[in-house]
Amino acid sequence: MTNRKEGLARTLLLVQELAASDEGYTIEQMADMLGQGRRSAERTRALIGGAFDLTHTIDPDSGMKKWRIQDGIGGAYAALTAEELAALDVALKSARKRGSQHGDLLARLLAKLRCVGEDKRRLTLEADLFELSRLQSSITGPGPRIDVAPDIYPVLARAIMLGQCAEFEYVRPDSSEPQWRRVIPYGIVQGQANYLLGKIPDKDDDPFLYRMDRMQNVRVSETMGSAPEDFDLDAWLAKSFGIWREAEHEVTIRVLPHAADRARHWRFHATQKIEDELCANGQPTGALIITFRAGGLSEMADHLFLWAGDTQIIGPELLIEEMRGKLTAAAQMITGVE
Repeated sequence: MTNRKEGLARTLLLVQELAASDEGYTIEQMADMLGQGRRSAERTRALIGGAFDLTHTIDPDSGMKKWRIQDGIGGAYAALTAEELAALDVALKSARKRGSQHGDLLARLLAKLRCVGEDKRRLTLEADLFELSRLQSSITGPGPRIDVAPDIYPVLARAIMLGQCAEFEYVRPDSSEPQWRRVIPYGIVQGQANYLLGKIPDKDDDPFLYRMDRMQNVRVSETMGSAPEDFDLDAWLAKSFGIWREAEHEVTIRVLPHAADRARHWRFHATQKIEDELCANGQPTGALIITFRAGGLSEMADHLFLWAGDTQIIGPELLIEEMRGKLTAAAQMITGVE
């Protein structure tokens, strides 16, 4: 073994000893373990202290400092920081503003994490967390706030974990009478409204999105059923522009030169491709061409209102027609003409 490797091995052994010891070790004892002089042992101790929670006590007999790694080796990597807790607190605030089912779960998680660790460390964390949380928040834009009964999400989550179907009564938007459903839970989708993606067993139909606020009497079924192991929820959702599942279209948007920089930092769709528009001689015009494949033309048109004066819809023709209809409706909002 080379001298360098031997030194590393002794340092790792010292780390293990410092973590296992209840009493700790003096600098002289550490120097003996390392086969080093006192000055070199002090440098190694400082190095270890930068990676682990190294604390010391005064030995009552000798009056010398004894060092040990507090909370073991793993404690250094599992120790919470105020920044981490503050980030969780921001996510909690955002979830509650949106009416997300995750709000209560995040609140319980944050409360549990704040109880972790020794009292002295928790006091320091609480002081830092208070200031960080006070000066961090999130913005929630306008849109529907749809409340879901608090007992629905835990039942659906339980069905997913058990690999069993979910049963419920569902009120469609075009009906006031609830209809019984049994579905294989393919996933839970959180947004301005919360959905269960479910597939009716023994049918070739695609999975369907069920709004949680329209569910009643939700329970775990005795019928087994789970999503295929290769099912990718994010990939499934990416086939739609928003939440609605429709036939996919090849979409092409031209961004005018004055808005090109803004568009380069904008996410129109998860599968988008951005290219510079080129003129006949191969030189960039300054405009951008954005392409993606997705369904949900109505939601696309709604979003493109944000880019009025900055973009042009190249295709498909159905999206152009959808936008024309919305522009007509928007004009009526201003003029009051039917």
